[in-house]
Amino acid sequence: MATPKQYDIFISYRREGGKNFARILKPELEKRGFQDRVFLDFDELKDGKFDKRIMDAIDSAPIFIIILSDGCLDRCVNEDDWVRQEILHALETNKHIIPVVCDKSFKDFPIDIPEVIKKGLGQHQFTQIDTDTLLRASVNELVEFRITPVISKLAKEEETSSNIGAEIHVFTDADCNILRFGKQIGAAVVNEDNIIRLMKGNHLLDFVSVEYNDIKQTLKYSVPDNDYSDFIEVKLQELIAAEIELNNVLTPFQGYNGKYGFFDKTGNVVIPCTWKRAEFFSEELACVAAENYKYGFIDKTGKDVIPCMWEDAYSFSEGLACVQDENGKWGFIDKTGKVVIPCKWKRMESFSEGLAKVQDENGKWGFIDKTGKVVIPCTWKFVESYSEGLATVQDENRKNGFINKTEKVVIPCTWKSARSFSEGLALVVDENWKYGFVDKAGRLVIPCKWEYADDFSEGLARVHDEIREFGYIDKTGKVVISCTWKSVESFSDGLAAVEDKNGKYGYIDKTGEVVIPCRWENADGFNAGLAIVEDENNKWYTINKKGEIVSEI
Repeated sequence: MATPKQYDIFISYRREGGKNFARILKPELEKRGFQDRVFLDFDELKDGKFDKRIMDAIDSAPIFIIILSDGCLDRCVNEDDWVRQEILHALETNKHIIPVVCDKSFKDFPIDIPEVIKKGLGQHQFTQIDTDTLLRASVNELVEFRITPVISKLAKEEETSSNIGAEIHVFTDADCNILRFGKQIGAAVVNEDNIIRLMKGNHLLDFVSVEYNDIKQTLKYSVPDNDYSDFIEVKLQELIAAEIELNNVLTPFQGYNGKYGFFDKTGNVVIPCTWKRAEFFSEELACVAAENYKYGFIDKTGKDVIPCMWEDAYSFSEGLACVQDENGKWGFIDKTGKVVIPCKWKRMESFSEGLAKVQDENGKWGFIDKTGKVVIPCTWKFVESYSEGLATVQDENRKNGFINKTEKVVIPCTWKSARSFSEGLALVVDENWKYGFVDKAGRLVIPCKWEYADDFSEGLARVHDEIREFGYIDKTGKVVISCTWKSVESFSDGLAAVEDKNGKYGYIDKTGEVVIPCRWENADGFNAGLAIVEDENNKWYTINKKGEIVSEI
């Protein structure tokens, strides 16, 4: 993708009361040497990509003009107000701010305006523009005394910066453009020693992927001296891979015919509903069941990669998938469908952290490695898969604890029940069937006082109290979202599905605020920005995080 267009001046305004002033000012500035260098969103934005292009334009322009018209700052009390966001972004990126008052239309700052905006604008001299009788003289004065000195100074700095300043070597794993405070100062390519020069002081650097312009690495960088030398390592490939994966996410769903298919990020059905069962894609393959309930695997085009010949199967994990043969025995196949660990186990689950749990003919559990070798003997009443280096085990007394990968018991088997570690904590249940959490040292960090609890997800765990109402706690055990919901789901993609007292479903954010009203009959968690919901007419839809219907499914 192309580098964002560069500007000298960004004009911010409130449409109500400021649009006409903005449209008068832009051509006047262009007549005075700034042709195609003035950004005005009314003229520039045509394709709906409002937020990204607005911020890119502010980043590129050293001058930020805010047109102050009557009441233009009143709505800045709202966090999602665009004028507020433009001003804050200009302040954060150290732009040269010029408040412009046209025809004396601006009276004063609103009482409830955020202090950072009031202070940020108030510390700058206001420029008066008379659009009636003194327009030409007013704009000449604006350009001569407020704009030209800044542009000239920056031009001189750029002219000298190629030879003066600290020598910074940039190494990158993906071709990128290098921006300082939103203005391009260079570029870096893979496998080369790329050099930029920075003057003594603090710098805000962006390394923007050439191929994926929305992906960047931002760095606050300080240069102690102009004779300084250093290197910066830029890592964009991981971010690019995550973006590609997100864009390629396919979600299984059940169609009106009772069969399963897949839709993409936009809500379009890309694999028709022809399967009796379907799981999420894992490692580019999805486990599906045919009409005869035999299991196999398809790729993201819907092509059969591994024939539906197995009695049961799990999704691929760490390159292998466990499958059940016609004799009811379990083993593992690779992505070509080849059996790499023979089907001889009574039960098993997917590999996790290099080991898979297996059950022998005596009903005891242990673990095997990817060669099929038993590395932890089948001596346990029950086990859970390894997570964060530890596995839950149950002894002969049906007490639960945790072992490491050498089978050393690191948390004694004293708990009525225990779950795998998630985000550094594990759910445990005491003799009174109350739920709490332990850390990896076995310390009870959240007391067992809850009637029910679930694993931590995105920093929060769902719990319910003695009257069976649900809420969320953080990792200190503090209730951060009160137990007022009939049911809740774990957080995913920053939102959680909740059920109100009327049996309707909606979504809340991590502050507990309802961001999608409770009006749905059913609701699933968000995945890659989409969630599946059902209305009162038994119709199913995909919605985005704004609650807008993306498609009917």
